[in-house]
Amino acid sequence: MANAEGHAPSEAESPKAEEGLAEAALSAAREANVYASPYPTPNFNPALAISSAPSRQLTPVTFTSLPPPTLPQPNQPGIMTPMPPSSQAGQKRPRRTRSDAEPDYSAQMRNKIKAKAAGANRARTAIACDRCKARKLCCDENPDSCVNCASANTECLVTDPVTIESLPRGAIAKMRAEMDTMKRKIESIEQRMHQRDVTINLLMDQLRYHQSQIATLSSELAHQRHGTMLHAPNDGLSYHLEPPSGEPTINPPTVRQVSYTYFFIFIVEL
Repeated sequence: MANAEGHAPSEAESPKAEEGLAEAALSAAREANVYASPYPTPNFNPALAISSAPSRQLTPVTFTSLPPPTLPQPNQPGIMTPMPPSSQAGQKRPRRTRSDAEPDYSAQMRNKIKAKAAGANRARTAIACDRCKARKLCCDENPDSCVNCASANTECLVTDPVTIESLPRGAIAKMRAEMDTMKRKIESIEQRMHQRDVTINLLMDQLRYHQSQIATLSSELAHQRHGTMLHAPNDGLSYHLEPPSGEPTINPPTVRQVSYTYFFIFIVEL
């Protein structure tokens, strides 16, 4: 490129021009970084940095040159192992299948109420009576009547929140005791009835036997009453067997009379 006089620049002037451009670029860079950093900027020549930068060759990367992935070992240091399910927070309950038996939910509620009552530091029952609940008094766990109702000489009633029925405290326990007593009485009656059934069967067997004996005797007595033709060996006369005159005639008992007699004896024994 020609200068103002019209001649080309010499070889001595070209390095000076490059140094002037480098100093101008360095001063511009310093002015730009004055407000960016309070520390002094080191001497930096962009032209020299560009010319002195080594050339790098990029090598293509292929998937065959990568090593195969390896799984971490659980005992390797520096690797966290997952926590067991039992120690994890918010563990879910196992789902119940159709083949599993129905859990006792009442027992769960009783245990929950007992645990809640044991954790409290006051003598307060889980279900207060109606009088103590309405008057906001401390009700105790007396099964028959609380102290407040007993001192006031009033009936201690408890209203069931489900059936909306008011029952005296301890009524369920009393009904349960009465049911147990009735069950024992029914079992005793069943045992006695079983024993009577055995006795009835024995009496019926005896009655059948005596009925057969009575039928046999009745047939024999019938033949004797009407008389049996007795043939004498010499005179050929026949005699009739008749009861003596003046003596009452005794008729044999019938089967129905004997049955009634045994039935009456059986009723008296019971």
